[in-house]
Amino acid sequence: MKILAIIPAFIFLTGCPGGPRTWEARSTFIYNDTLCFSIDKKDVLNFYWIEVNKGGGYEEIANSGKYKLNTSYPNSCIKFNSNPNYRYVISYGLNGKDYEDNIFIDNN
Repeated sequence: MKILAIIPAFIFLTGCPGGPRTWEARSTFIYNDTLCFSIDKKDVLNFYWIEVNKGGGYEEIANSGKYKLNTSYPNSCIKFNSNPNYRYVISYGLNGKDYEDNIFIDNN
């Protein structure tokens, strides 16, 4: 009987096998109006897209398109004009893995 209670708890804690992959959290680097996905020249940027939440839901503001970029630092940096008090979701592929960074730009 205990085994029947353990199996659902295991699936709940680990996720459903075969379900969609979750994006791993990883920070990006922002300096002034430049966003870099990595500053390691060995890392290869595959794709990216950026969404902003202005209070009424998320809206896509930039993406790399449907083709793989296969670019490394410093070419993996882009211009990023952020506005204070907005939330941004930056999703990107680096070295074949999917990452996401959630940021909030404040007035300070």
